[in-house]
Amino acid sequence: MRHKTRTWTRSPKGVPAVMGRTQGERAQLIRYYVAKDNKSFFAKTILHVSPSIWSMIETGKRRIGEDMKELIIAKVKGVSRDYIAEGDYSNVGDRFLALIREAQAKASGLSQ
Repeated sequence: MRHKTRTWTRSPKGVPAVMGRTQGERAQLIRYYVAKDNKSFFAKTILHVSPSIWSMIETGKRRIGEDMKELIIAKVKGVSRDYIAEGDYSNVGDRFLALIREAQAKASGLSQ
C-alpha cells in the first residue's frame, strides 16, 4: 500500500497570529478584516489584482506600492495609509483596531 505524502501545508485558519511589524503582516490583517481566510476572493474581487501578487505582498516578497496603498484605502474602510506604510494604528477604525489587538494577543501567546 502506498501512502500519499503531502508536500504542501495549509495556512492556519482564523485571525493571523501577527504583530503587524512588517507590511506583509499588515497585509494579512487587512485581508482577514475584509475576507477572512479567502485570499483569492480578496485579491480578485475586492482589489482586482492577481492572487499571486497579493500572496507575494503577504509573504513579504513584494512591497506595497503607492498605487496599491491608494487602492486598499479606497476599498477597505477603517484602514489608514499610516497603518499600511508604518504600522501606526492611531487613525484606523475601531473594528479594525480590535482585530489588530486580537492578532497581537494571539501572536504574544505563541511566543511565550
